[in-house]
Amino acid sequence: MNLRNKTLLAVSTTLVGLLVLLYVVVSFVLVSGFNRVENRDGRGNVERVLNAVGAQENALSRLGYDWSQWDASFRFVRGGNAAFDAAFRQSNLNEGSIASIRVDLMMFVQPGGHVVFGTGLDEGKGVLTPVPAGMEQLLAPKGMLLRDPLGGKPVKGLVVLSGRVMMVVAQPIVPSNGLGHGDGVLILGQYLDQRRVAALESQTKFPLSLYPATALPAELAPVAASLSSTAPVLLRALSPTVMEGYGMLPDIFGRPAALLRIRMDRPVHQVALVSLHYLLLALAAAGIVFLVLTLVLLERLVLARLARLSSGVGEVRAARDLDMRLTLPGRDELARLAEDINAMLQALKDSGDREQQLRLEVEELRIEIDQAKKTRQVAEITGTDYFKRLRERAAGLRQRMAAEGADPVPSGSP
Repeated sequence: MNLRNKTLLAVSTTLVGLLVLLYVVVSFVLVSGFNRVENRDGRGNVERVLNAVGAQENALSRLGYDWSQWDASFRFVRGGNAAFDAAFRQSNLNEGSIASIRVDLMMFVQPGGHVVFGTGLDEGKGVLTPVPAGMEQLLAPKGMLLRDPLGGKPVKGLVVLSGRVMMVVAQPIVPSNGLGHGDGVLILGQYLDQRRVAALESQTKFPLSLYPATALPAELAPVAASLSSTAPVLLRALSPTVMEGYGMLPDIFGRPAALLRIRMDRPVHQVALVSLHYLLLALAAAGIVFLVLTLVLLERLVLARLARLSSGVGEVRAARDLDMRLTLPGRDELARLAEDINAMLQALKDSGDREQQLRLEVEELRIEIDQAKKTRQVAEITGTDYFKRLRERAAGLRQRMAAEGADPVPSGSP
């Protein structure tokens, strides 16, 4: 693998790792922020529905106040006047009158717990019905529905009667001027039935379901178990587009009375997903641009100059000419490397010149040594007794030849 491919692999791997890490960190921060917003909005929506239930209780309480602070109601609950009581019943406690105030329960109770008047109402049929079973147990003389109103503290909240959730208010019955102590208690009740849940849906714009705490579906039992007075709201995502919120409604004794389920869209989560999608695209585009720019800069600033340096070194090697020099402009490490290579070439050339000179000197020295060796050998030969006798014989021979008229032997011969 050449240097360009190695550089591309290293830069790409590093960039991908950086982008993945950046995406994980940013998405975690982004999603966490959106989740906090979604949870805040979801809890706010659940609390808004719970407040709407509270608003219905307040409306029922105001209705009870109108009936309980009234001279006619005060005289009726005290009793003792049969004609007045009959007239009051006939004009105010008939089916039409009770249906007009849209209550499902109305009771006039004396302080000792005696029920002066009590009735339920089948609103669908428009007829009076008996008081719902279980209501008598709440009318003990020292019970909350009598004790607190008679002490000047009205009661409002939920009760569960025969598996049905009812809003009840208990108001002390006093004269119209509001003075005096209550001589009895007025109790009004409204079932939180499908009709009133539908009204809550219309008011809050959320699909709602209400389940009595005593008759919860099996799949909602864990939800109810996780709710408490300190954690009255729970959110659960069903899909990327839908979530559910749960709120527990307590009864007048603080015990769980009903579980309210609210289905909500998840626009914040959808915005988070879209944001993550665009974030991924932005990071990918930025990564590609950064990779291209990095490779272009590396090519121009490093790889191209390194290739030029490598080509110059190859030319020097092919030509075997130590007089050649590399040219690489700049003042970076590659330029200094080219200068070092040129210095090395110069050092090699100087070394070659010194080696050639040394060879010449060695050759001259060898010739001198050979000449001296020959001279020494000749001297050694001419210095022997044999050579001396031979020279004497040659001299004598030349003399005889000279005397006989022959050509003399050259004097250089022995």
